[in-house]
Amino acid sequence: MINDVIAIPTHITGVRFLDNLLGSLKGFDKYPIIIVINAHKEANLASFLDIKKKFNKLPITIITLPTNSFEFGGLYAVYQFTNYNNIFLLPHSCEIVNTDLFDMVFDLHRKNSVAFALMDSCWSKGIWHSHVGKYRRPILDKMNLSDYLPRDMHEAIEKSEAIFTTRYHTLDKDTVVLFPDWVNTDVFEEKFGKLRMKIANQYIIKWKTHWNSNMVSDDMAKTNPPKRSIRKTIKHIRSKLFS
Repeated sequence: MINDVIAIPTHITGVRFLDNLLGSLKGFDKYPIIIVINAHKEANLASFLDIKKKFNKLPITIITLPTNSFEFGGLYAVYQFTNYNNIFLLPHSCEIVNTDLFDMVFDLHRKNSVAFALMDSCWSKGIWHSHVGKYRRPILDKMNLSDYLPRDMHEAIEKSEAIFTTRYHTLDKDTVVLFPDWVNTDVFEEKFGKLRMKIANQYIIKWKTHWNSNMVSDDMAKTNPPKRSIRKTIKHIRSKLFS
């Protein structure tokens, strides 16, 4: 039975973050890693293959997505095109401080879904902060993940982070909230040329680029994300699986 995997969603604009995250593992190779490249273009593939070569001792597989489905794209691709039962969704903007974290997620809480932290809103108390956590296939099987694929940053916040994770949380009443205090802070540091919010504890750091809706809108105004059908996305993934 294929059980545990670390899913890292990324994008060509996040290559430095991906390099930083993989470097923070310090060669820790106990669990397989699948890097899901959002908005894939052949011209950009070399950058990711160079990173894979740089960290050649890590058990890395690459999957590409033609659309930019943000963090949720990592979960969607691994769920649809592998047989792993426990999927730890770890965005590239994270950094590992202590690799004992993975044994906490996969072994200590083996039978549970694991949300790293929850965000409260006026209508839900079950939103998983930044999508980060371990998702279980038996719960995902109860959902149609295609319904939650985001097409832009607003949908990545509303459709997948808010609606999807809340629905998932409702379906799995035994979910463990690992770090209740791992939420937005007033700590800001420059990282890769931008001021970012730093959310940190003794196990993990999250470098947050957007922390209010105006920042999301401003970034969206600078881009024109491609829109493709789910059928085309699935066909592309099946033809572009690297091992």
